[in-house]
Parts: sequence; structure tokens; C-alpha cells
Amino acid sequence: MAFIRNLGAILSFQKFYIIPNFNGTIVTTFFKSIPVLIFLSLAVNDIIYVLTTKKMSPLYDISSLADIVSRLELLISRLAFILIFLIGIKYNTQHLYLISCLVEFENSLEQTFQVRRKKSKILRSNVDISVTIAFNFILYLNFFYVTSSVINIEAIIAFINQIIILIANDVIVLYVIHIMKELQEFSGILCRCGKLNNYASFKVIMKIFELPYSINSALAGMLFVSFIQHMGSSALVSYFVFWIGFGTGWFPEKIFFLIACGIWFLRNIFSIIYLTIVGHRLTHRFQDVMKLLANQEERFHLVEFNKKQVQLWLSHLEHKTILAGSIEITNEGFFSILSFTTTCLIILLQFKQLEDSDGS
Repeated sequence: MAFIRNLGAILSFQKFYIIPNFNGTIVTTFFKSIPVLIFLSLAVNDIIYVLTTKKMSPLYDISSLADIVSRLELLISRLAFILIFLIGIKYNTQHLYLISCLVEFENSLEQTFQVRRKKSKILRSNVDISVTIAFNFILYLNFFYVTSSVINIEAIIAFINQIIILIANDVIVLYVIHIMKELQEFSGILCRCGKLNNYASFKVIMKIFELPYSINSALAGMLFVSFIQHMGSSALVSYFVFWIGFGTGWFPEKIFFLIACGIWFLRNIFSIIYLTIVGHRLTHRFQDVMKLLANQEERFHLVEFNKKQVQLWLSHLEHKTILAGSIEITNEGFFSILSFTTTCLIILLQFKQLEDSDGS
């Protein structure tokens, strides 16, 4: 099963987070759920801390707006972590069904068209998750160095908790990205090898158009939450970059704040760009498969299908990754993200001007 193998460590991570019952017994599911439940309790504790503590960070003494922004970022990341888990539990059955459908389709594709997917020594999914872990580790290590005056057990637990939650929110995006990349490869095989010589080949080509609906029903809710979290985080960190870079004087930790904010911003933007590019390419791949059907219309009579009925059926199928029923994951969606981030940044800077005028 090349599909399962290609997802690598990204799928292994999800087996502990949102699908602990994947190929496991009740006992193994229970034990795999314990780490997630611990981090969920820590996330709830962080939310309570954000909402009830007056002075959350040293930024409170410098700028009340900066303190609010830092609270919002922490609140968004914790809420996203909890909501993704809850949505994952709700759609657990659809998620497991999706994986079984993708594995079944891969087997049908290889058997029908006599192809064998090549094994890669280095999995791109493992490379992506390694880069994500490194980004988040370096990011929070900078914040930890600046904000933690005392290193103790409590500070270390908070450090680990922050990194795990950041990674979990990012890996959901990577998970969907690599499932879409697998669909791209399936579509590419069909375009290279797909010939409507018999009913079996026609059935395989038709089956691929049912997969986006399964992806959207199983993963779109979790991806939407992570998508919003990355957009909101991008807007908030862009304010920090402007504020620390141009709105404050020099202080010893300034360079570490700027490095951390830069990594923070790149982490969010790269995730969104990566997602939109892959979604855009997948849409074009499905359009190529549709052209394959159109170019071989003379073969439809061999399987006793009416051409107009097939075209009508295809027109009602989802062939794009869609969030919340309306947001398409394509290159066009990236410009709306930039617009949202810019708008939020302008609003925050206006509040900063009001804060400065009140202070003077």
C-alpha cells in the first residue's frame, strides 16, 4: 500500500491525534489517546489562564495592545487544537472510510492498468514534517529564551506543550496536502495510462471523481479550523513585526523577538501557500481526467452509458477541496488571505495609534 507508506510520519501522528482507532483494538486506542487528552487538558488550562490573568507577559508593561495580541494568538492556537480534535472525533467514521476508499482505489488502479507505484527512499511527507518540527522548535526556543527568566519543571512543560500544539495545528494542513498530492499522482497515472477499453477501466476513472467528496466530508472541517488559525496568526504576528521593528526602541532581546516573529510569520504563510498550490494543481489534474473522458467519447457505447448522462453526473460532482462549503483551495484563495491579513494589520496599527495618543 504505497498510499499508506507515502503519508509516513504524518499519518502516524494522526493515529495519536484524531484517528487513534486506526487499525487498533480498544486497548491500544485507549493508550494512544492518553497523550492527546493530557495536552487537551493543558490547552484548556491555557485558555482559562489567558482569560483570567491580568498580566500574562512582560509585554503588558510596555503596551496593552501588544499584550492583547499575544493573548489572542495563544487563544487561537489552543482553540484550534481543541476544535480540530473534537471535529476529528465527530467525523472519525468518515475519516476511516476515506482512508479505506483511497487504499481500495489505489489497488484498483494498479490492477486495472497494470501499473506499480515506485517506492521512494526518502518520503516527502517525512521531510515536510521534519521541517515543520524544526521551524516550531526554533520559533518557540527564541520566545522561551526571552520570556522565561527561570527554567523549572513548569517552564519546560509549557515549552513542550506549546511546541506540540503548534506542530499539531500544522500537521493537519500537511496531512490534507499529502492526501491531495496522492490524488494528483492517481490522476497523473490515469492521464498516462487510462484507456476506456472495458467497463473496469471506465469504473476506475469514474471512481476518482467520488474521492473529493469523501475528502471534503471527512477533513474539510478540521482543515477549515487550521486554515482560520493560520490566517489569524499571520495577521497577529505581522503586527508584532511592525511594532517591534519600528515602534519600539532598542532592548537586548529585540533581535530574538524579531527572529522569532519572522519564523512565526513564515511558518504560517508557507503552510497556506503550500496548501493553495497543491489544491490548485489537484484541480487542474481533475480537469485533465475530465478531458480524457471527453477525448474518448466514442468508447462510451462499449459500456452502455449515454454521453450526456455521464457529463451531467460529472458536473454535479465535487472535484475541488472545499472549506466550509464555499472556500476553494486554489491559488485565488491565497489573495483573499493576503487581503484578510493586510486588513487586520491596518486595524491593529490604528488601535496602536490610539494607544500612543492616549499615552501622550
